[in-house]
Amino acid sequence: MQRLLTVLLMFVAANFTVQGKEIAYYNKSWNQINEKAKTENKYIFVDCYTDWCYYCKVMDKGTMKDPKIVDALNKNFVSVKLNMEEGEGMKLCKKYHVQVFPTFLIFNPKGELVYKTIGSQSVDDFASTLNDARDKTKQFKSPGYSRTLDTKYPEFYDKLYAGNGKRTIPKEEEVNEFLAQQSDLSNEVSWAVIASCGSIDKKYVDVVFQKIEYYRSKYGAPNVDNFVQKVSEKQLKEAIKHKSVAEMELAAMTFLNNNSQKDEFLPFQYRITYFKSIEDWGNMIQPLSTYIAKKGFSEGAYINSICWDMNEKKAESKYLVIAAQWMSKVCELDPQYAYMDTYAAVLYGAGDVGNALKTAEKAIELGKNEGADTKSTEELLTIIKEKK
Repeated sequence: MQRLLTVLLMFVAANFTVQGKEIAYYNKSWNQINEKAKTENKYIFVDCYTDWCYYCKVMDKGTMKDPKIVDALNKNFVSVKLNMEEGEGMKLCKKYHVQVFPTFLIFNPKGELVYKTIGSQSVDDFASTLNDARDKTKQFKSPGYSRTLDTKYPEFYDKLYAGNGKRTIPKEEEVNEFLAQQSDLSNEVSWAVIASCGSIDKKYVDVVFQKIEYYRSKYGAPNVDNFVQKVSEKQLKEAIKHKSVAEMELAAMTFLNNNSQKDEFLPFQYRITYFKSIEDWGNMIQPLSTYIAKKGFSEGAYINSICWDMNEKKAESKYLVIAAQWMSKVCELDPQYAYMDTYAAVLYGAGDVGNALKTAEKAIELGKNEGADTKSTEELLTIIKEKK
């Protein structure tokens, strides 16, 4: 009996140890991080986050605690978690123009950026991402980036990446004035300005498009694709402003013609964004239905954001009924607070008070478990109860 008890205690202790494993973040200077990676012949994994980023916290509490992810990172990477609004994190943010969070940067053992991925991911998707990051056939080259973090940028660029809510979008005139003074529009600083500043003169856009393969060879296809996306999104904003379907289609073609990845889904996304923005829900439903039919419900964050907009902008109940059907599938696949909160709201908007009440209660429970602020859902629950 004593021996059996001892064995059981050993099993429990061993199991607790496995469950308690964490990512071994190496919180040293960037130079020390590079030295460690070089010495151990490991890749560098950089988790780029901000304190205010909701999906950064979702990743931290979910995907990043999974034993499969912990093991993969601890075995194959020197892992670093950096706040992009302070210290060397801010310097990396400026250098590699990180503007969406979370972003994950992967450097090879030589310290060269070879892989970049953006956004919250499931455990299985992120495990695939980490495998792809070490697959040389799926990496990009970026020799245009120098190794120093102390690159000098124009003042307006520094302000664009200022932390703690102090970011300032530069005026198009000062950006164009700076670029007009540059003899080489492909050097690291010029490229940083072109890639990061949303509004620049068309002639500078054309310079990049005319030499797009050269820019890709210097800074990596994903980084140049991000620039192409910014240009096309600016065109899309103009299309929305003018309520022009023709301009919207032109924006989609700008992206398709200049992007390294010929994404068959992009035209649907542009149509969805266009009709959503002008609140033409009837015309938005069709491309979004087609998109979901082709892609499924795995892109929960994207579907959630659209359904939340439909709720916020008071779409007709017949459209909110469809949104509720979509959110039901999203929540079934990934029952997290943000999704359940949206589901409760669209159910209420669709007139399904009974299910809205149950879903709001479930959302609040999930939110409290996640440590989220559930005040807005609690307010919705009060309204639902009064209605019922």
